[in-house]
Amino acid sequence: MRRRQFLNAVGGAAVFSALAAHAQKLERTVRIGYLAPARLPQLLQALQDGLHQLGFKGQNIVIDYRIVEGQAKTLDELAAELVRLGSDVIVTVASGAALAAKRPQPQFRS
Repeated sequence: MRRRQFLNAVGGAAVFSALAAHAQKLERTVRIGYLAPARLPQLLQALQDGLHQLGFKGQNIVIDYRIVEGQAKTLDELAAELVRLGSDVIVTVASGAALAAKRPQPQFRS
């Protein structure tokens, strides 16, 4: 379990360092999709705290939360929603959510 936590932390650090480089230069709002199979308050708080430390405030960031728990929708459907919303990045919790976000999404006509 410690190895998995370490890998998640390293992966998260890579995403945050890439975002941090742009946080202060951005003139537009960044849209982050959050995809998880269940509510995990500690991870949600860690994400928000980390983004805040990197300089992302309410005026330059939007987080779209999609959590399967309590919904009839699947991870694939929620991942497709985040893609349709135009998420700049999708943060996932658990391998099932990561695989759903990685799958090619169907093309939707507007």
